[in-house]
Amino acid sequence: MNPSQIDDGGHTMVQQQNTLGALWGRLLPCGAFIVEDLHTSLEPKGSQWRDDDAASSVPTTLELLLAGASSRLVDFRSILAEAEQMVVYRPSDLHITAVIFKKCGLESGEG
Repeated sequence: MNPSQIDDGGHTMVQQQNTLGALWGRLLPCGAFIVEDLHTSLEPKGSQWRDDDAASSVPTTLELLLAGASSRLVDFRSILAEAEQMVVYRPSDLHITAVIFKKCGLESGEG
């Protein structure tokens, strides 16, 4: 059984993206990476969760995941290329969680 990574780190866009970028490579094939508190992506610009003052060019984590795009902080294209599936669970705008399942056939360091 392969362990999963659960992002219970920071809530800001920069923190979420840095955590995913740092831990994805450590996730074993067939593992799942869970990113919670993505509702902070819906906060208005200037809110404490958006990092607008510190990194105004950082798109929200939810936008990047859904578009399969990349930011200056993390290469979401590479992550999603190694993903078997991504599920975004959004029962309300106050609770959004993404689960990214890593492909089972990947060798260590393969992308």
